[in-house]
Amino acid sequence: MLPNSLVSPISSLPSELLALIFFAYAMDNCALYDLRWTKLLLVCRLWRDVAMETCSLWGFIELAPLQDPGPDSILSNV
Repeated sequence: MLPNSLVSPISSLPSELLALIFFAYAMDNCALYDLRWTKLLLVCRLWRDVAMETCSLWGFIELAPLQDPGPDSILSNV
């Protein structure tokens, strides 16, 4: 165990608050759509565990309309 003087204050935050911070970070940086926020999983085990258990980070699905490729695109693949 590390001495108290070396422990980061963020380590003392409740998991629920840390999860809200992660979600806010992902939303503010538009990282929720492309999973760029997952770099937070690499910081430490606590952050990884909290992020893995935060359903709002993993439960987001972007539904985009399908685009018609058009006949030229289809013919170029033949």
